[in-house]
Amino acid sequence: MAAIKKRILIIDDEEIVRAVVSRVAEDCDAEVVLASNGAAGAKRMEEPGVFDLIVVDLIMPDATGWDVIDSVEHSIVHKDTPVIILTGTKISESEKRKLLRRVNAVTSKDEFTVDRFRFLIESCSVVQHK
Repeated sequence: MAAIKKRILIIDDEEIVRAVVSRVAEDCDAEVVLASNGAAGAKRMEEPGVFDLIVVDLIMPDATGWDVIDSVEHSIVHKDTPVIILTGTKISESEKRKLLRRVNAVTSKDEFTVDRFRFLIESCSVVQHK
């Protein structure tokens, strides 16, 4: 019997970031869905299916990571979906604490390592579909 793959939505306006994060997620045996901005990510969340993890940049055109978090929290389907913020923006400790009240992890693109991100994917995502 084949294991159920995690479905991960990656929302980032930088193509290289989407490619790298996607590769790490695929190496963790996940099915990856990509969106190039917050508005596109919100549309992907409206499609049929459940995501087991959402990885989102904080500052993007069309809709910010904050907007995506709002969409997740107000979604009947995705309200319990873990969220990781992967940002290139310098944020204050108070803003990080504020984010961590609403998401599972906040990490910087400047500190990105494959091993750390693999750990975040494994520890934050839970298979929610059958």
